[in-house]
Amino acid sequence: MNDLVRMAKRLSLPDEYENYSQLGGTDTVTTSGRQGSVIVVAYAGRAPIKTEIRPSVSIPDSAGVIHTFQIALPKFTPRMRAGRAYDVAVRISGDSVTRATAQTTVAEDITAIADQCLEDCLALVYLKSGGRALLKFLAAETAKSKLKEKSENGLVNFLGSLAIDLAVGATEQADVRSWRTLPAQIQLARLELAAGSYEFAVTATDKSFRIPSERVVVKPGKVTFLIVDDVR
Repeated sequence: MNDLVRMAKRLSLPDEYENYSQLGGTDTVTTSGRQGSVIVVAYAGRAPIKTEIRPSVSIPDSAGVIHTFQIALPKFTPRMRAGRAYDVAVRISGDSVTRATAQTTVAEDITAIADQCLEDCLALVYLKSGGRALLKFLAAETAKSKLKEKSENGLVNFLGSLAIDLAVGATEQADVRSWRTLPAQIQLARLELAAGSYEFAVTATDKSFRIPSERVVVKPGKVTFLIVDDVR
């Protein structure tokens, strides 16, 4: 919250500055000339993947006969359990006494962003998928009609119609391309420490990930970044 207040002040955003200040933030900078900041950047989990769903759509023809066909639509499926954060414990190198602790907070929720982006363009996706499926359906019905005109054999017509339906179903696919190497979330924690050498231990709150020791050198008046890679 303090970082938000300081950033709002530096960007000359008075409304945001007032809001964050009322929530308990302060723009007081505690880092002195003999201190430095460590920003823990945690890449948590794996980004969601697109999967395919096939809802059915029914439409009547000019004779009032109901025809049902399927359309293929994309849907994001999360690959990370909600609620995971990271506990950070800091001690001076060679010392077993904990000097500072912090817990990461979500700075960017890529899973939520992906869901919202898909939701924003879902109407267009429905329109394109429905139109494409309808054209294929009409083409399939035309092919079946021509098949019946050429042959009165019931078995041949049945097998031919089945082959046409299978071909149409096989070609109707949703666009499930997505960026799968991104993290599900980007989480941050900030610690202000006296200059020196420290050992950082990082543990996921759900116990699924742990860095027992990572040496970080804090320089006076400088910002040091510790990257936690938990994209898995």
